[in-house]
Amino acid sequence: MIVCHLLGCWIIPKFKAEAVVTEYLWVFFAAFSMLVLYTIMFFVMHGWFIIDNGIHWHKSYNHGPVIIAPETAGDKEAKAIAKMML
Repeated sequence: MIVCHLLGCWIIPKFKAEAVVTEYLWVFFAAFSMLVLYTIMFFVMHGWFIIDNGIHWHKSYNHGPVIIAPETAGDKEAKAIAKMML
């Protein structure tokens, strides 16, 4: 025997629309949320948003070459440990 709750029985065809909506609603919500979060992460990682005592728009975004500081002994050791963890 199937027990029906407040939302109805999902097995019988009478509640087909509710079954489809509730099944896919969370999927679309999760997809939209991920789109928003990944967009924010993209801007932060590219330096367009600066999160420091609040969120600020970086007004003088530089498209020039990135200057990389030389590796220190600590950096090399950290990379070696990270490679061992793989």
